[in-house]
Amino acid sequence: MNYKKLKILCLDDSEEDAYIVREQLVREGLVAVFDHVAGEDEFVDKLRATVYDLILSDYNMPAFTGLAALLLSREYCPETPFICISGAIGEDMAVELMHLGAKDYILKDNLSKLPVAIRRTIEETEERETRLEAERLLKESESRYRDLIMSSNDWVWEVDRDWKYCYSSGKTENILGYSADELIGKSPFDLMCGEDAEQVKKAIIRLAEGREVIRDMENWNCHKEGHQVCLLTNGLPMTDNEGNLTGYRGVNKNITGRKINEREIR
Repeated sequence: MNYKKLKILCLDDSEEDAYIVREQLVREGLVAVFDHVAGEDEFVDKLRATVYDLILSDYNMPAFTGLAALLLSREYCPETPFICISGAIGEDMAVELMHLGAKDYILKDNLSKLPVAIRRTIEETEERETRLEAERLLKESESRYRDLIMSSNDWVWEVDRDWKYCYSSGKTENILGYSADELIGKSPFDLMCGEDAEQVKKAIIRLAEGREVIRDMENWNCHKEGHQVCLLTNGLPMTDNEGNLTGYRGVNKNITGRKINEREIR
């Protein structure tokens, strides 16, 4: 965030104290909009009408307290960071404010700490918003991925570095007769037929050594009921942050009908 464009709401019954706070921030280049209110009604009106980047609140005011202001801010704008400014505040109350959601508290006789507290608070808020946005996008991506898997007739799978299934879509039951749960912990080579299993295993291991993509690899597998099924396998390597292979993710397409037709033509 550009600190010079901050919108700050300051709650303080003393206009002079509010002015001092504003001047302290202006010297640090931290204010673009600075709204000052002196009581509860004005405070609530501003919360309803404007979205602020930060709320600064005095603690001791006639008929109103910083604690009450904090609770109201949690009600009207729970994502807006709140910093309490006080002439004097007990340690127990300071801890209670922080427990209830205040980001910091600053003593009025030590306002030089306020710009530092604001920068830290804004940075933490930005980091949180970035993390939440990333989580939202990830959930949307996962939802689209699940929808794609559910609508596909192909079998989507993941194996770990030992070539054991750690994920299998439900389509495997239509293709090989095994449920997804039955395949977890098994290897693709456990399902392949005779010599085909050993040949495919050697080829795939060579690809894995170079972190290469598996492209259109045909392999014959044994259906749970005993007949053979030909699959076309495509897969991508998965790696950790250090580039170590953690497994493969891929798709198997049932091409048995096509292979039978090819045989008949020959």
